[in-house]
Amino acid sequence: MHELQIIPADTADCSTLTEISKAAKAYWGYAQEWLDLWEDDLTITPEHLEKDRIYKLVKLEEILGFCVISDHEGVLEIEHLWIRPTHIGKGLGKLLLQKVLDELITKSHVALSVVADPNATGFYEKFGLKTVEYIPSQPEGRKLPLMRLPLN
Repeated sequence: MHELQIIPADTADCSTLTEISKAAKAYWGYAQEWLDLWEDDLTITPEHLEKDRIYKLVKLEEILGFCVISDHEGVLEIEHLWIRPTHIGKGLGKLLLQKVLDELITKSHVALSVVADPNATGFYEKFGLKTVEYIPSQPEGRKLPLMRLPLN
């Protein structure tokens, strides 16, 4: 069996990562008009690579998923965590996030946070994150849970 690798992404990966994020979001059955509203949020650009840490999960040179983590004054924020729809539910998201957090979390980090898709709250709760508030989203009237986990 070929090993899964979790390695940093590079600019050549941006279009594949964008394709994965859009397909994974659509997996949850959202209307196309909503997916169109989220187009910019689901697009991974070279600028993301400049300001955030992006890790891809690879098997046999195929990217199966990725995550984007930013660091804001001691708070690690999960900006994106997506798995190809054909691999959702196989434990790859858990593996990816755990390995990345094990590498990134230091004693200087005070919290982990994510603005979660409602379909992903159960996933993040397994990591110990809890909803602390709801923030406005698109379309108008939609709110997303802001989840946090204190780290010390």
